[in-house]
Amino acid sequence: MAAVNSRTVLNFGLLAAVAAAALALYLTPRQDAPQSYSLVPVAPEQIRRIDIERAPATTISLARAGDQWRMRTPVAARLDDTALSRVLELARLRSAQRLPAQALTRYGLDQPWGSIRFDDHRIDFGMSNTLTQEVYAKSGEHVYMIPARALSALPSTPAKLIAHRMFGSDEHPVAFGHARFTLRHDGERWQLDPADPNLSQDDLVRWVDQWRMASSILTQPQPNPAADFKDRIEVTLRDGRALVVGVAARQPDLVLVRADEGLAYHFAARAAQMLLATPSEAATRQP
Repeated sequence: MAAVNSRTVLNFGLLAAVAAAALALYLTPRQDAPQSYSLVPVAPEQIRRIDIERAPATTISLARAGDQWRMRTPVAARLDDTALSRVLELARLRSAQRLPAQALTRYGLDQPWGSIRFDDHRIDFGMSNTLTQEVYAKSGEHVYMIPARALSALPSTPAKLIAHRMFGSDEHPVAFGHARFTLRHDGERWQLDPADPNLSQDDLVRWVDQWRMASSILTQPQPNPAADFKDRIEVTLRDGRALVVGVAARQPDLVLVRADEGLAYHFAARAAQMLLATPSEAATRQP
């Protein structure tokens, strides 16, 4: 009986110790999370304009109309969604350190090497701290330290931001005209002229999709987009717009120029085997 009582007392003692420890933990003041500071006081979803400068390069200006972003200068162009999202992420930058914006020379911010402006909120970039792998940045009345890797999102040239897809998400080709053939959608089916009885609708749809989904390895402004290219494809879009795609080169890259955009789309040379082949030729090359 005495042994039972001893065990009971021991168990109650252990329970009391656990309860006391839990109460102490509950009553202990919690440590606040490390403070951090936002460099831009607005959310990316509210931003309407972005201006990027990387001395001595030309300013790159982007603007949003509704939900669509476009480049305004130095050229008017559609934007690559991935590159744009990385730029917008810069508006979410936060820093654990904030210093008064004084003696800017010591931070390389008296003559910043680059800057980005989100609407009216400008961030200047100065020298790097090689020990911490951070960059000094000025926003408003303060200097911050931000991860150097974040600035890889800052494009060095306009071409880094321009869309690689030759057709935008709202551009739907319904007709293709070439010196050797025409392909047109009649509202129900694709019709090829001259007709090829060996081709199925799947073959024609596959050829159209090669064009509709064509994505370049590089897109850049074309110095002379209005040139009269001997080899050209005339494309009609669902909204009635007609545009011309000129073949500027086949080697070492296939270069296709959209005259309406003033842009040259560079593809690997082998892309010509599908994009510049007739639907009949393309079908024979399918694996």
